[in-house]
Amino acid sequence: MSATTTPIGHATSAPQPAPSHEAQIWDRVDSQIQWYGRNARRSKRNYMRIKLVQIVAAAFIPVLAAASLPSSKRRFACVRITRFGGPVEPEVY
Repeated sequence: MSATTTPIGHATSAPQPAPSHEAQIWDRVDSQIQWYGRNARRSKRNYMRIKLVQIVAAAFIPVLAAASLPSSKRRFACVRITRFGGPVEPEVY
């Protein structure tokens, strides 16, 4: 069999026509929607994790206040915990 012949039983496929301009645009829009959806879900999960850490840290403040630590260390720990919310929601402060 030579390199230029096609084996019997194997149909040659016709070249596929190029997708229309509109189809290319919709493919691009669909891929952008999928990208946005993935990143929105990831950002929401990260935001919820940070909020959970903030709530747990805020609940820990009364425990620190009641602890028998020197007042300067207790004050420092409480301030550090309350300042944790600043970088997450800078427009609030």
